[in-house]
Amino acid sequence: MTCTVCGAENPSTATVCHTCKAFLQNRVPTLDLFSTAWRTMTVPSQAFHEIAIAEHKNYAVSLFAAAGIPVVGLTVAWVQAGDVVGGLFETTGAVFGAGLVVGALLGLLTALVHTLSSVIVRGDVSYRRSLGVTAYALVPSVAVGLVLIPIALLTFGEHWYVGNPPPSTINAASFWTIVVLHALAALWSFGLLVIGGRVALRIVPWRALIVASASVGIVAAGWMWLARFGLRLLMESPISSIPGT
Repeated sequence: MTCTVCGAENPSTATVCHTCKAFLQNRVPTLDLFSTAWRTMTVPSQAFHEIAIAEHKNYAVSLFAAAGIPVVGLTVAWVQAGDVVGGLFETTGAVFGAGLVVGALLGLLTALVHTLSSVIVRGDVSYRRSLGVTAYALVPSVAVGLVLIPIALLTFGEHWYVGNPPPSTINAASFWTIVVLHALAALWSFGLLVIGGRVALRIVPWRALIVASASVGIVAAGWMWLARFGLRLLMESPISSIPGT
């Protein structure tokens, strides 16, 4: 971006010329959650440019926390933790409570990995920009996930979380429809993460793909290992051996 006052070259994410301090583009003090989320899904390049130059990455942690609910819910269903935790209401309450905390922590960690990965590919490194990009890339996953959770529970009840019988044998069409919709939303979010990285880090698409893959792959692998480890500890705890728990 060329400054019209002094002619100096500036990055596209700069709002003030680094030489003469003249304004290069309109300031974005804050982000509006709903309009930004909508434009992230409809005009992602423009939305992520605004996210990149925004002074405050509003609602980033809130989006992380909301995304944690379907993540924990799917994880509990995957490891069949309902057999250990208890009934439908107890398990669902645990999913929502743990999801908010886990989502916030995993989101902040993902933003950190995204930042470190951008160093490797020589992007325009900024933790705050990575925070905004990774959070708003989750919009499709949050929207689809929060809609599908009650549908899954109304369809399968406690069998969504337990393995006997597995939900896929109760209603295969509904089960695989829910799984596929979750997968499509995750792929959409991943694509947005690539676009956001390209715009915010000012790198070519294939490098943005590397950053997105590293961010998602490292955090997802760590979370799956932790979930398995936590379930094993829970099954070995004295509480799980008490009848009715």
